[in-house]
Amino acid sequence: MKIKSVFRAILLVAAMAAIALSTASCGEKGPAGGDNAGGTISGIVKDSQGNLIEGVTVSAKGIESTAKTDANGEYVLTGVAVGMYSVSFEKAGYQTANVTVPKSRFDANGNAKVNATLNFANAKITGKVLDGMNGNAPLAGASVKLSNADETTVETDDKGVYVFENLTIQDYTITISADEYVSITMAVTEAMFDNEEQVAEVEDVVLTKTQLLPGLTLNDLQKADKWYYNEYRGGSNGEQYPRWDWSTCFMGSMNFVGDWSEHGEGTCIEISGDEKKPANPNEFESYVWGSKRITEDNKMMTVRARTFGGRDGETAFGVVAIDLSAAEPNAVVVGEKVKTASESYGDYYFDFSDFVGKEVVIGLGLYREEQSGNGKHLAIRRINFTADKMKDWDWISGKEVAGLEGWHMTEEMVRSTMVQTEKEFSGLTLSDDGDRKVKYQSWRTNNHIGWLWNFTVVTKDTEAFAGQGFIMKTRGGSSYVVNTQVPEAYFYTKFPIAAGSNQLTFKLRNFGDNFTFAKLTVITEDMEVEHVLPKSNTAVEYAEAADGCFKYKNNRGEPNEEQVGEYADFVFDLSKYNGKNVVVTIGVFKGEENGDENKICFHSVSLK
Repeated sequence: MKIKSVFRAILLVAAMAAIALSTASCGEKGPAGGDNAGGTISGIVKDSQGNLIEGVTVSAKGIESTAKTDANGEYVLTGVAVGMYSVSFEKAGYQTANVTVPKSRFDANGNAKVNATLNFANAKITGKVLDGMNGNAPLAGASVKLSNADETTVETDDKGVYVFENLTIQDYTITISADEYVSITMAVTEAMFDNEEQVAEVEDVVLTKTQLLPGLTLNDLQKADKWYYNEYRGGSNGEQYPRWDWSTCFMGSMNFVGDWSEHGEGTCIEISGDEKKPANPNEFESYVWGSKRITEDNKMMTVRARTFGGRDGETAFGVVAIDLSAAEPNAVVVGEKVKTASESYGDYYFDFSDFVGKEVVIGLGLYREEQSGNGKHLAIRRINFTADKMKDWDWISGKEVAGLEGWHMTEEMVRSTMVQTEKEFSGLTLSDDGDRKVKYQSWRTNNHIGWLWNFTVVTKDTEAFAGQGFIMKTRGGSSYVVNTQVPEAYFYTKFPIAAGSNQLTFKLRNFGDNFTFAKLTVITEDMEVEHVLPKSNTAVEYAEAADGCFKYKNNRGEPNEEQVGEYADFVFDLSKYNGKNVVVTIGVFKGEENGDENKICFHSVSLK
């Protein structure tokens, strides 16, 4: 009996010792309580812009206490034993942050400093999806996926609206899809949240069941470049100098899809030499495209082009039109598909009479008729829109505007030129690449006048890529007759003039010690012509000249911060035309015989 009692006593002592040892071990791992649980975790919480955040709840697994940040963004968690913790920081409108705190973060007194940064997460993305096959009615049930970590997906409601909430402000993409419709992916940039509500409102998306032009959605087509003018010239050789020359033909600034290149013979759209690509005789492989308003004055499209037949064989091309105002837009083939291997220029005609009174998207493109490694080219010298068919190298046909004889400006051009939608333009070429194709495309990035205005060369070519800006000039030498009535070259566009948008400013310079003669001419749609002098200018020297011209000297100005202000500002008051659409031209004239080329160098143009 005594032995058993002693044995039981020994077991009881051993058990109590084990419990005590276990409790001590647990305390070292960091749960609350115990003699070593008197430490703290403390710190400061800020947002991603560095602002202190009040009211953030701070907690950690294994610690009974929680804390909230005060007005200084500070918090203290008490009753903390030294150990490893995951500390959470939470507040509505912010993305929860978790910070791991290792044992090494604690000091000798058992205290650890842990700061945190919370990202704002109260932003929203919203937009609307429309049914392009049902008169742009709201499309319910479309799936919209967000490119966040969870790839969150929502559906549009019965009004076609979708909303993503509790987002941080950053760049996203959204992909919109519906059964039997072509999916669309769109970018949502951080800048779109820059409003008081932090709501990024995405433009309406229109889904269709087919791609109306390969590689483009209906949304792309709705943002098509405007083909404002009735002539676009391509190529670089000077066989029809100066109208067709590398310095005067700017078709390369237009919008292309697929392979294309710049050649002397024309701006070329191409079928690639990829022999693995299957034939597709009903869909463009490469094309140039834009939006054009069709009238009785410009219903006939003439394409002057050639191929490299001996090298390429027969090339197939055609034209399609898309009326975006139709209940169910579709690509309509205009005229006949052309098949040619001719290495001589030909004129090919596409009649848009069915679209008079409408603005339509136009595509001019190549078809891959066969699976072959033999690439093909269509070298385009010009695209014209006139009342009747054009041929050869003729000037645009029509009735010349009275008072502007020799300008080759017709009444049909004045009426049918589309109204300019931009108000700020640059004359600077931002690219220094040696490839003209790259240079022309760079014009699209800064609203270059060579892209958005029409350059009409009458007798003298230009310097399109000069460092100080686009240069328009006269002929030099002593054999040319002084003429202040007909320009050597000019730019034109059509502006809607209205209050708040009737002051036209050109920032210009010239070169050398001679005067440059210039003229601003306004033509109303009623064919009233007026030459307008600047109401103010900052040129070094300025004077009025014959026939509505003005002359100036301003041999200074560089496109850099230090010297851009040295260009001369010429301000023209067009307020008398408020409520009207007017064609505005600016030309350079051979105003005196001085043996030199006289130049206008454009830095920029603005309408305010």
